[in-house]
Amino acid sequence: MSMSHQDKPTVIGPRPISWIAVAGFVIGIVGVLLLLVAALGVRFDWWHFRFSLLTLMKYGAFAGVGGLIVSLIGLGRSLPGGIRRGATWALVGVLLSGFALYMPASGWWKVKTLPFIHDITTDTENPPQFRAVVAEREAEGANPYVYEGPDLARKQKEGYPDLGPLIVPTPPDKTFTAALQLARDLDWTIAASEPDQGRIEGTDTTFWFGFKDDVVVRIEPTADGGSRVDMRSLSRVGRSDVGHNAERIQNYLSALRGRLS
Repeated sequence: MSMSHQDKPTVIGPRPISWIAVAGFVIGIVGVLLLLVAALGVRFDWWHFRFSLLTLMKYGAFAGVGGLIVSLIGLGRSLPGGIRRGATWALVGVLLSGFALYMPASGWWKVKTLPFIHDITTDTENPPQFRAVVAEREAEGANPYVYEGPDLARKQKEGYPDLGPLIVPTPPDKTFTAALQLARDLDWTIAASEPDQGRIEGTDTTFWFGFKDDVVVRIEPTADGGSRVDMRSLSRVGRSDVGHNAERIQNYLSALRGRLS
């Protein structure tokens, strides 16, 4: 009995795996590993942080781009009805490669769009001063802790025009207690706690790279018996903080307002 030209031969056994999909997955893994090694290298002081930011992160982004392209090609070849299998490999490769690309790309975008500064305060005319962390900063050769003045204030106001002090009706002593507890809850390393002067000084460590930023909170009484809370956040290394200091101040003051309301 002859087979008509409309009949299709039966495929025996599973479709072969798409090695393109697997390759995209592997490239995505390499990209993520580069980011992880970059972070660990800074945290454990294996090399200068610039090597992580300018070299390892860059190649991680390259791997992300390559992994995305290869994984998408592999996905097209391995979807149901395709000639190969391996859609799961390809999908995971897309996610890993996207992450490897997003992290350095978002940092690069912030450097280009946010003020190129690393010292942020809610009071640019009379910024809170650092005292307790000065010796440690000097020993590390950190960025200068003396406020740079009008030029820095202008750059900050251009980039963060709404950043300002927190004014609350709570008396200074209660405000200080809440502010100190909040700093401890955020896992700051407290360097000074001076309720009589309304000062809290400490150090916050960033999640990914473990960069140390020093913070000082100043609480002063207002004419109606409430409190004015000013804050300053200063990076120890790097010329640009990619927005971390301003974000820290905004989040801290917002959380403090919530606790005092």
